[in-house]
Amino acid sequence: MTVLKMIVPCFRCKEKVDKNETIPIKLINKEQRYECFKCYNRNKTSDWGLGDEIQIKRNFVCQRCRYKFSAKSITCPYCDKSDLVVEDNITVRDLI
Repeated sequence: MTVLKMIVPCFRCKEKVDKNETIPIKLINKEQRYECFKCYNRNKTSDWGLGDEIQIKRNFVCQRCRYKFSAKSITCPYCDKSDLVVEDNITVRDLI
C-alpha cells in the first residue's frame, strides 16, 4: 500500500499545504474545500460558545448624580464615572 502526498490549496489563505495537514470542509453544493490547521485555529469558535455571549442591558443607578439608566457597561452616561454605579434591583418587598 502506498501513501500519496497531495498538495491542496487552503481556501482561506490560498497557501499550498499537504492534504494530511488540512481539514476537509463540505459545502452545500457538495464541493470539497480544505482549510489548513493554522487558519482553522485562527477562525474556530468554541464548542460551548464561550466568549461569544451577547451582553444584555441591565438597569443601573449612579449614586453620584442619581441617574437611572440601562446599559451593557457599568459607566454612567451622565457623569462618565463608574465608581458609584450600582445595579438597580428593586423588588416588591422594597416597594412595600
